[in-house]
Amino acid sequence: MADNYTGSKYPQSIVEEIFKDVYSEARTLSNGLVNVDINHKSNTEVTETTTSVLQQAYDIDGVDLTGAGTVNDTYATVVNLNKFQYDGKVLYNQLNGTRFEKSIKAGAADYISGEYEQKVVANRIPAIGASVEKSIWNGATTALKASIAGLTAGASQGSLTAYGQALIPLMPTNQFNSIPATIIYNSSNAKTVAGAGLGDYIKVLTPIVLTSANIADEYLKMYETHFASVKGNGGSSTMIHKIFAPLGDKALMVSANKGATTVNPDFVQIGDNFTYNGYTIEFVDLDGFRIMGDPDFLLFLTDLTNDAQSFEQQRGANLADFQIWKSIMYAETFPVNQRYITLYGG
Repeated sequence: MADNYTGSKYPQSIVEEIFKDVYSEARTLSNGLVNVDINHKSNTEVTETTTSVLQQAYDIDGVDLTGAGTVNDTYATVVNLNKFQYDGKVLYNQLNGTRFEKSIKAGAADYISGEYEQKVVANRIPAIGASVEKSIWNGATTALKASIAGLTAGASQGSLTAYGQALIPLMPTNQFNSIPATIIYNSSNAKTVAGAGLGDYIKVLTPIVLTSANIADEYLKMYETHFASVKGNGGSSTMIHKIFAPLGDKALMVSANKGATTVNPDFVQIGDNFTYNGYTIEFVDLDGFRIMGDPDFLLFLTDLTNDAQSFEQQRGANLADFQIWKSIMYAETFPVNQRYITLYGG
């Protein structure tokens, strides 16, 4: 029999604060590693604008002014948020005979342990935050996995590598799509071929599994590919571009530096921070992929003010001695200015 919920939800203002706590546990969001929009409404547009100007001869009286020197193009793409939830059951009868039983009030009607609520149940918020953090960088919905599987792999720019196509099925099947997955396949109307299909990202040719012996060569390949394509036209100062790398790359970099024969290592480490040719490396939950570009071009979209987004905990049906908790959330990722994003493995 299905559980029935009794009582009421938290007021929406409190729900917003709860989810701010959840997102504060996701390092990507709390540290602003990507562009976070907390007020994106599902079925609304993400808008991109490109502007090009042409140097022309001086026109003293404006008679010959035609406006042909400036072109503004605006592209709007509807991006829907994915609805998902975390839930669980708290079985308080299992606390009998444990240390937590001491904090349960005397009486047959009392069954909730205050100590358990504070020390154990409260851990669900950081646990949800950690799950969201992983999902931002690794995972895809069943639908997107199928779409990427339908692409034709190729060796040249404008096609997905066989390496990348093989990585996608190995990703966790999540309820919203990770950044590398949406870079590979999205519905942006700002692409050369607008609409659903392969992204317009910069491809690094012949990606391979990295080791301490080849990581320096492969990062150089990514670096040179990125700036050969961007050429100072990255939609922003290229000095704020970053490299997003798998957590495991840190150990490979340390090993590569120890084995380097040159005075200057390829990867500069200052404390816990790493750079490559002066560009900051952010270690995240990527698996097999690396990304280089402006962090503002990588969007995490959610809607903290949506009334359907909720956090509830209620007693089970028929006054059962357990409680059900459920957290309903909305999220999706989306790339903008894709032509200035380099995806190693894509």
